[in-house]
Amino acid sequence: MKKSLLWTFDGELMLNSILTTHFGCQVFLKPSRLILKMKAQLKFCLILFLVFGSKAVYTQGNENSWIQVHTIDSNKIELSVIYEGTLNINGEMVKSYSLVWDDTLGQSKNYPKYNRPFELNVVIRSQDSIVGKYTGLSSQMTHCTFITNADFVTIYFWLTPNFFFDWHPYSKDSIIGFRNSYYDYWNKINFNRKEYLPIRINMQKIESNNIIDGYNKKATLLETNSNIVRLYHPDPMPKSNMGLSAGLKQVIALDRYLLNTASGRIKLGKKWIRKYGIAKTSEMDFRVIDPHLIYTTKSGQHISGKKLIRKNKIDTASFESYEFETLQWSLPYSIN
Repeated sequence: MKKSLLWTFDGELMLNSILTTHFGCQVFLKPSRLILKMKAQLKFCLILFLVFGSKAVYTQGNENSWIQVHTIDSNKIELSVIYEGTLNINGEMVKSYSLVWDDTLGQSKNYPKYNRPFELNVVIRSQDSIVGKYTGLSSQMTHCTFITNADFVTIYFWLTPNFFFDWHPYSKDSIIGFRNSYYDYWNKINFNRKEYLPIRINMQKIESNNIIDGYNKKATLLETNSNIVRLYHPDPMPKSNMGLSAGLKQVIALDRYLLNTASGRIKLGKKWIRKYGIAKTSEMDFRVIDPHLIYTTKSGQHISGKKLIRKNKIDTASFESYEFETLQWSLPYSIN
């Protein structure tokens, strides 16, 4: 693949190794005239640790387009996983668990725990299915139940808007406080998928008091999932009145199967970019195909996400448009 990734540095340095891992492109580091080439056919891994921050620019022809990890502030939580016993589900005995967390969201802004403009959502998956989830209620929760006999589960946390936020966390009597609250709220609500790295739990390790794998208010740091990336390419339009750049096209998941609603084709996010480049990919309309969900055609036929993925292409006219979620509203998963 005769393409290259050009890394530019705004006084600082960082190499996001995931881009070269996914795209097998050549990488150029220019601040100190150091040039490093990585070719797709290399059989070994080269790991570069350059700690700091900047912007990754992907060049293709005469256009400058770029990918940037969609970062999120790290969040300290205390996480508990507790075995609650067994349930009889349709004649099968299935183990029941509670997932409980105590997070630090909004503490720096003095938001109350249950009145802040955002909250944590979670989905819990085994290898074969979704076994539990919390995706928001009228009052925020910091726990959910799940049932499974699996040996391992993977827990995915992500940040979502709290639509029942009171709007006045600073001062109910201050105009300035209300204004700051208003803009801070909309800055938080108008993002596209802020997601953390998943956590894998060994369900076979039960300690005293039915604690799973040592998760008894276990201190855990939630950090950015670097597979969620922003796609940019130049736009002649100036910035809007809100100060938002017109060059931001969309945010996609590199490691999830994405349905192109125009063509009906299904590929991993990283493969869409590899095939069409950033600029063209950023203009496409995608929906996430979840291997653990069941999708229904207009005729009433039920098809698993796994089967749709194996097809590689579907007739989108056979489905209602609401059958497939955008990344913003889909449940997170990973193919790894």
